[in-house]
Amino acid sequence: MAPYAAWRGLWSARHQAYCYQPLGSAYDAIANCRRPLNAMRQMAQPPMSPCC
Repeated sequence: MAPYAAWRGLWSARHQAYCYQPLGSAYDAIANCRRPLNAMRQMAQPPMSPCC
């Protein structure tokens, strides 16, 4: 999921793109549908302010 990879921000200088970010390891259909939805919900939240 390219938007999630960009949101995580791990850049690959070799590939000139953001590194693939796995969403989890469950192998059932419901979990596979919920993980991208939860990731998009996280990405939609405002960034947390830096600590101290």
